[in-house]
Amino acid sequence: MKDMAYLLIMIGLGFINSTGYDVVGIEEILFLNFIITGVVFGLEKIYFTKKKNSQKIKYDKIELLKPKYTHLLYRDLSLRLGKEVISVKTENVNFIEGYATLKVYYDNDYNLHVTDDGDQIVLEHNEEISRILEERKREINLPKAAS
Repeated sequence: MKDMAYLLIMIGLGFINSTGYDVVGIEEILFLNFIITGVVFGLEKIYFTKKKNSQKIKYDKIELLKPKYTHLLYRDLSLRLGKEVISVKTENVNFIEGYATLKVYYDNDYNLHVTDDGDQIVLEHNEEISRILEERKREINLPKAAS
């Protein structure tokens, strides 16, 4: 999408450069070219480029990869990494060994701030995850119905 915008700007500059010589001088056209290029460059560097760092990790709580537990996954990763997680991409899941390879994206400028009750937040979070894992174990170990 961004490449198409750049293409449109370049076509516009080409049109201005080819048709503007009749009306204005070359100095004004060069000045306009520099202004347009500077504005585009400035917008690209300031507004449209967000620095996101990424890190590949092996994650052991594969039950949280389900879509209904996305908020818990983000919170767990944020608490473990100490940074606010922006997005997560699952690269590989190994059910036999019980881990997933994730690519975690986080903002470089923001560290997770844990308040005075941070220990209580972590405790509640871990209890919630333990409850989900126990429910899953019970689901797996349910006796099969006779056919």
